[in-house]
Order: sequence, then structure tokens, then C-alpha cells
Amino acid sequence: MLIYATKTETKEIQVVTFVVCDKCKRKIPVNDLEAQEIVQINHFCGYGSIFGDENTIRAEFCQSCVKDILGAYLRIEE
Repeated sequence: MLIYATKTETKEIQVVTFVVCDKCKRKIPVNDLEAQEIVQINHFCGYGSIFGDENTIRAEFCQSCVKDILGAYLRIEE
């Protein structure tokens, strides 16, 4: 006869429910199709960076704000 021992534990988790655009401050639910178009910047700076040696810069933008900020410089390919 086999006896199985089980152990359970309760854990609390945090779940991201929306993303906030850093420019327009719009809250975009993660289950919205618009969330697929969010552009995230997460860049580790090197020595001599204008942002400071070894700092990290981060930003999240909705697609409308990316177009407003970078539209003139983007190369869009099909």
C-alpha cells in the first residue's frame, strides 16, 4: 500500500493588470489588444553616458505616443 504525503502552501502573488504610458499617462489593460503595441525601453547605460555611468533608463509608451515622439524618425517596413 502506497501512502502519498502532500504539502500545500498559500502564496500571495502580484499580477500586472495595466500599463501606464509614461507620456500621456493613459492606463492600458494588459488584456486589451492595445497592450500588444506598447513600446518598452529598458537600457543599461555604460561609462560616460549622458544619463550617468551605469544607470538604467526605462520607459513605456503607447503606440500613439511613440508615433508622436518618434514618428518622423521611424522606418516602417511591411
